Amino acid sequence: ELKNRIFGVHVQEYMEYLIEEDDEKYQKQFARYIKAGIKAEAIEDMYKEAHEKIREDPMHVKKDKPAVSEHKAYRQRKITLEQRKQNVRDKLMEMAKAAAEEDE
Repeated sequence: ELKNRIFGVHVQEYMEYLIEEDDEKYQKQFARYIKAGIKAEAIEDMYKEAHEKIREDPMHVKKDKPAVSEHKAYRQRKITLEQRKQNVRDKLMEMAKAAAEEDE
């Protein structure tokens, strides 16, 4: 049972089940496998090949991360007291203008 789990037999069985029962869900769930051309029968072989490659060279090689050119600012910058007062003045002017238009 554990060996079957390690070699992805449970994934293979699930793929076969979805192919028979719900093809639409299969297309959605295993889209990357389909795009890579991996069929349900090839899952176990794929895992065996991966294990062989790991045994050949078990050292993990870190990949270089792409440099971040600009950091995203998620918070808005604080505005000054004068800017806040101006925003209030602008809103009051808009409200007065809207009220004047209603009166006409």
